[in-house]
This record gives sequence, structure tokens and C-alpha cells, in this order.
Amino acid sequence: MEKGEKGKKGISRSKLLGMNVYNPDGSFVGTIKDVSLAIETGEMGLLISTKYQTEVEIPWSNVSAAEDVMILKKAVSIERPPTPAPTVFPVVPTAPVTPTVPVMPTAPVAPQERRGVVPILKGIVPKREKRMCPTCGKRVTFVKDYNRWYCYNCGKYVE
Repeated sequence: MEKGEKGKKGISRSKLLGMNVYNPDGSFVGTIKDVSLAIETGEMGLLISTKYQTEVEIPWSNVSAAEDVMILKKAVSIERPPTPAPTVFPVVPTAPVTPTVPVMPTAPVAPQERRGVVPILKGIVPKREKRMCPTCGKRVTFVKDYNRWYCYNCGKYVE
């Protein structure tokens, strides 16, 4: 195309992509997703992503104007896709849950427990000791296999 020709102006593909498309009455159709080419006729077209998230192809011959937005010559009817029925899950009745209260044994207190020495009871985990690394001040981890405390920050065992 020569520069001197009036009224014959091309538009680049990069400018077309993402452009909004409107019917002649001003109703929004969608945005241009891509450019297409019909193999049988050689006619160029536009692949439009509609406002209902469907796709429709419009021939270039139906384009009236294209600058900031695209306006079509003939209206394109876009049908709303049917909304799927909500999935209903069957309600399965469950048995009521009754809370259980742990029962502490009522055994007599041993003499050593009265003096402040408490034996470790089976099933009760003693509170873990929180140690800090003397070098960096970060928390250290007890490694059971080596029966030692290890600082992951310093990368060494601590005493």
C-alpha cells in the first residue's frame, strides 16, 4: 500500500489483540483474541472472546470501524451459555458425638510425690526444654539418635 492513498489504512495485529468489539447499537460483544484466516475463501476474520467467556468468529467484512475500539456493521448475537444446575450432595445422617471427659485415677499419693518428686506417668509427655545456642542465640534441637543438642544455624552440636 502506498503512503499517498487516502482512506486505506492498515491496522497491526498487535493493536487488534485485546481490542473491545461492539455491535452497531453499542452493545459490548467481547475482546479480540486472535486473527483468523479461512482456508477455503482466503477471507480474514477475528476470533472474539465474548463477554460470556465463549468464542465466536467474525469475518473482517463485518467490521465497520477500528481505531480505539471495533464497531461491527451487522449485530452479532451472543447467547449466554446455560448455567449448570447446582450439585446437590446427599446428606448423610451422623450419630451425635458425646464429649468424653478424661478420668484421672484416684490412687493414693505416694510419699515421694508429696516431697515434690513426680514420677513420669505412662502416656503423659513431659514439657520439652527450650534451649538456646550459646554462640548465635537461636533455638537448638535435640537429636535423639545422638542424645545431644544441635544448632542448625551454626551447624554444630552444643553442650
